[in-house]
Amino acid sequence: MMPSLFSAVSGLKGNQEMMDVIGNNIANVNTPGFKSSSVNFADLLSQTMKGASLPTSTTGGTNPIQIGQGTNVASVDTNFTNGSLQQTGNNTDLGVNGDGLFILGSGGNQYYTRDGDFSFDASGNLVSNTNGMTVQGWMANSSGTISTSSTPTNVTINLNATAPAKATSSVVMSGNLDSQLNNGTLAFNESETVPFVSNGTAAQINFTQTGTSGTSSLWNWTVTDGTGASDGSGTMTLDSNGTVTASSGSATVGADTITPPATGSTNANAFTTSGTFTTDPSSQSFSPTGSAASTSFTAYDGNGNATNCKLTLTQGSAFNTWDWTVTDASTGASYGTGTVTMGSATGDVTSSTGTATVPIVNSLTATTTDYTITPPISGTAVNAFTIALSSAPTTPAGNLVGIGATSANATTFTTPADDVIPKVYDALGDQYSVDLAFTKNSVGSWGWNINSITDSQGNTYTPSSGGTGSLQFGDTGALPSGTTGTFSFAPTTGNIAPVSITLNFSGLTQDDAANSAAVQSQNGYTSGTLQSYTIDQTGTITGSFSNGVTQALGQIALANFPNPGGLASNGNNLYEATANSGTITVQPAGTGSLGTIQTGSLEMSNVNLSQEMSNMIIAQSGFDANSKVITTDDQLLQTLVNMVQA
Repeated sequence: MMPSLFSAVSGLKGNQEMMDVIGNNIANVNTPGFKSSSVNFADLLSQTMKGASLPTSTTGGTNPIQIGQGTNVASVDTNFTNGSLQQTGNNTDLGVNGDGLFILGSGGNQYYTRDGDFSFDASGNLVSNTNGMTVQGWMANSSGTISTSSTPTNVTINLNATAPAKATSSVVMSGNLDSQLNNGTLAFNESETVPFVSNGTAAQINFTQTGTSGTSSLWNWTVTDGTGASDGSGTMTLDSNGTVTASSGSATVGADTITPPATGSTNANAFTTSGTFTTDPSSQSFSPTGSAASTSFTAYDGNGNATNCKLTLTQGSAFNTWDWTVTDASTGASYGTGTVTMGSATGDVTSSTGTATVPIVNSLTATTTDYTITPPISGTAVNAFTIALSSAPTTPAGNLVGIGATSANATTFTTPADDVIPKVYDALGDQYSVDLAFTKNSVGSWGWNINSITDSQGNTYTPSSGGTGSLQFGDTGALPSGTTGTFSFAPTTGNIAPVSITLNFSGLTQDDAANSAAVQSQNGYTSGTLQSYTIDQTGTITGSFSNGVTQALGQIALANFPNPGGLASNGNNLYEATANSGTITVQPAGTGSLGTIQTGSLEMSNVNLSQEMSNMIIAQSGFDANSKVITTDDQLLQTLVNMVQA
C-alpha cells in the first residue's frame, strides 16, 4: 500500500507544478513579449516484481511484472512562437515580426528580449522602459555609413546633431530650348506684329522671316489696316548681331508714310513715319440705332493697344427714358451706366446721367490709358454718345513700339537666377544664385554662358574657369548622353576652397515649344540640425535635418539562437544564453532567418487563454484523482488497523 501513497503524492506534486506553470502563463497574458510555458511529465523508475522469461519448447514467454512508483516533471518548455503585434503609435515601440530578439546591455553583460518598449533617455540612449537597459546595435559614421560586421554597442543618438554643409558639385538641367528661336540677337520673333493707330485708323506691321543668307537673316514686312488690307510692304536683311544691313519698301496709312529702319540701324523694329503719327482721335461720336439697340466699338491707345467694348441702349420704365451701359465685349464686365431722357414732343435729349471709363492696357509696357464714354447732351440725338481720352495721348516719337529683347521667344533666352539655378552652395553652406543664359547660334546649335554669380550678401562673382560652352542637339531634338559643362568660382568670404560645379545638360531638349530650361536637382546644401528620426523594418534609424538632408544614424541589432527554448528566463522580460541555447547569431533585421522590425508596435504575449483554461481543468482533475488515491489508501490502512484490534 505504501507505494501507491507515494505515487499519489508525486501525482499531487506534479499537477500542482502544472498549475504553477498555468498560473504564471495566465498572470502574464498581457506582458509584452512574454512566451508561455508548458509542462511535460515522465514516470518514475518502476519496481520489478518478476522479470521477463523466454519462450521454451513447452511454455510460452512471460512479460515482466512491474509496479510504477509515480511521476515527476520531466521538462517545462518555453513556447517561442510569435505573439500578435499591437499598434501603439509610439515610434520607438518596436515589435519583431518573425524570429529574433533585441539585445540589451548592462554592465558588460548581454540580455535578450522580445519586449520592444523602448525610448530615448536624456543622453540620447535607446533604453528599455521595462528594465532600463540599453539597446544594442551599430552606429553610423559621419557620412552615414553603418558597419554591421563590428561588435554591437549602445545605440546612442545625439539629439542635437547637425549635418555639415556640402558644396555643390553637380547641377542637373532639364526642360526645353525653343527650336523656333532665331539665330543671333534679333529683337523680334520669326513672325510678329506691331499694332499702331494713324489718323484714327488701326494698323499693324507684320514681320516674317523668309530665310537666311550666310550669317544674315532675310525678312519681309507688311503694313495692314484694320480690315486686313495691305497698305505697303518691304524687306530687311539683318546680320548675326541684329544690325540692319539692307532695307526697302514703304507703306501709307492715312497721312502717314511708314518706312523701315535705315542701313546700320541696330534696332530692327525702329520704323519711322514721315507725317504726324497720331493716336486715336481725341474724340469721336458713334450712333447705335433702333429702339433697343447696341453697338460694338474699339478704343485704342497711342500704341495700337485696344479694348473691344459694347454700348447697349434699353428703353426705361417711361416711354421717353433710356438706360445705357458700356461693357467689355469679351468678358461682359461693366465699365459704367447711366440714363437718357428725351422731350416728349421733339425727341431731343433733355437730360442725361452717368459716365463710363474704359481702361486700355499697353501689352508692352503694362501702362494703362483711360477713355471716357459720355451720353448725349441736351438738344442732341439720343444716340450721339462721345468717346474721348481721359488724359493726353502718348504719341510715339518717330519709332513704332516694337518687340523688346525680353519677349518670351527672344533669341537670347536668359534663364532667371531665381528660376533656373536658384541656389548652389559653398563648403560653408553659403547660398549663391547663378545667372545662366542660352543663345541660339545656328540650327540645333546653342551656346551657354554663366553671366554672374551672386552670394546671399549681394556680392557678385564671375567664373574663374569654365562658365561657357556650346550644345549641339541632334535631329530628334535631344542632346548626346553625358553632355556636360563646368564652371568654378572662388568665394571671398571665409577660408573656403573654390566651388567647382559640373552642369549636366543631358536632360535638355530642343523642341518647338516654349523655353523651360530649369534645374532638376543639385547636390549641395547648407548645414542643418536634427529635426526628427524614423526607424525602418531593418532597424535603421534615419535622421531628418532642417536642411532637407536625411542620413542614417545607427541600426538596431537582432540576435538569434539555434534553440531559443534553451534560453533562461531572468525576469523583467529578459532571457540569458545557456549552454543549450546554442551559438548566438547577431545580424540586422530582415537578413538571414531574422524577422523584420515593425515600428509603433509591441508584441503581445503568446498565451492562449482558452488552452490554459483547458489545461487548468486537466490539472485540477489530475490533482483530485491523486488525492482520492491517498484517501482510499488511508481507508485501507484504517481497516487493517481495525482488524488487528479486533
